Amino acid sequence: MKKITASLLLFLLILSFSGCDSNTNTSIPDTVSQDISSAESEPEQSEVSLPEDSDISEETESTDVSQEISEEISEEVSEEVSEEVSVPEESKPEESKPETSKPETSEPETSKPETSEPETSEPGHVEIGNAIYLDGGFVLYNGAAYTQSFFSATQAPKYAAVYDKYAEVFPESRINVVIAPLATIIITDPDVNARISSQSAILDKMEAAITNENINFVNLKNAYADHLDEYLYFRSDHHWTQRGAYYAYVEFVRSIGLEPTPIEEFDIQIIRDKYIGSMYNYTKDARVKSYYDTIEAYMPRKACTMTIHSGSSGVLTYKTCIVTSIKGYPAFIGGDHPYMIINVPENDQDKSIMVIKDSYANAFIPFLTEHYGNIVVVDPRYAGNLNVCEKFADYEFDDILFLVNSSMGNTGAWNRYFAGLID
Repeated sequence: MKKITASLLLFLLILSFSGCDSNTNTSIPDTVSQDISSAESEPEQSEVSLPEDSDISEETESTDVSQEISEEISEEVSEEVSEEVSVPEESKPEESKPETSKPETSEPETSKPETSEPETSEPGHVEIGNAIYLDGGFVLYNGAAYTQSFFSATQAPKYAAVYDKYAEVFPESRINVVIAPLATIIITDPDVNARISSQSAILDKMEAAITNENINFVNLKNAYADHLDEYLYFRSDHHWTQRGAYYAYVEFVRSIGLEPTPIEEFDIQIIRDKYIGSMYNYTKDARVKSYYDTIEAYMPRKACTMTIHSGSSGVLTYKTCIVTSIKGYPAFIGGDHPYMIINVPENDQDKSIMVIKDSYANAFIPFLTEHYGNIVVVDPRYAGNLNVCEKFADYEFDDILFLVNSSMGNTGAWNRYFAGLID
C-alpha cells in the first residue's frame, strides 16, 4: 500500500510539473490592471478604434482601479453616507489605465473585431418605475448608464488644507477648484433622485469645507439648469461630452473675470459615432451596449502646439490639442499623461495656467486655448516624483486649476496626489 501511495504521489508530482515549462510564453490579457499610483507603470492603450463599418465599437478600458482608492472609498462611504441611506452601494467611477495615443502623423492603434460577443453576466438589479438599479450603485435610466459618488466629511477639510498649501507655495497665482459632477446631476425625475446621491448637495458640502476666501471654488450645480435638453454627458461612458465640459468652462472663466467664447463660434467635428464607452465594462450589462454615443469635438479656434511628456513613451508633439485621428475620448488632449504643455502663440505668452486633473478635464482644457498663452497640464497619477515648483519654475502662473470629478475629489488618494506635487 505504501508503494502504491508513493507511486501515485510521484505520478502526480510529475504531472504537475509537465505543464510548467519555464520557457513557455504566457499571454497576459490587455485588461490586466496596474496600480495607478505607480510612477513606473507604462500607460496602457485604453481606447481601441475598430473598423468604421463595425456596428459596435466597444471601448476596452480596464474596469479595475487602484486597490488603495477602492479600499478608501469603501471605508469612507460606510462612514459618510448615513445621510444617503436610500442610495445603492457606491461604485467606482474613477479612472483606470492612462489613455495614450500616437502622434498625429501615424495611424492610431487598432484591434481586430471580436469574433464573438464578450461574456455578459446578468447583474443583480431592481426595477423601480423607469429606472433599473444595478449592483454596485449603477443606474440605468432613460437610455443611459449612470454611476454615483459620495461626499466625504473626513477628506473635505484635508483637501481644503492642500489648496491652502498651494496658495502659500504659489502666492502670485489664483487657486481655482472645479469639481465635475457626475451625470446624475442632469436627472430631474424626483423618484430617481430620491434613491441616488445628490451631486448638488455634494458640491455644496465640498464648497463649504473651503474656508479660505482666496480659493476660488466654482460650483457647477446650476451650470446645466438651462441646458438639460442638450447632449451634456455620454450615455455609455462616465465622462461628460465636450458640450458638457463647455458649460463648466463658461462658469470657470466668468468666475475669474473673463468672457467665454460663444459656443456657436466653434467648429464641431464628429470624431466617432456608434461609440460605446466605459459603462459597459463597469456594469457588464448587455443593455448598455445599445446606448450608442457620438463623440463631438469643438475644435480650437486658435493654432496651438501640444507637447506631451508621456514617460516611457517619450515626447509626442501635435499641432492641435484635439487629435481627431484618435477615435475615442482620448482624442481630447491625447488622453492622460504625466504632463504636457500647450502653447498658443496668438495669446499673451505671459498669461499661463496649470491644470492638475483627472480625465474629466481632458474635454475641458481645449477651451482654455481661447485665453492663455501657455497651458501646463499635470496628471498626478502618472507624474511620479515630479515637483511642479521646480519643473515649472519658469512659468508665472496666473491661475492654478484643480479639475477632477466628484468621486476623485472625495478620496484620500487624490488628496495625496495633489500634495505630492509640491512636497
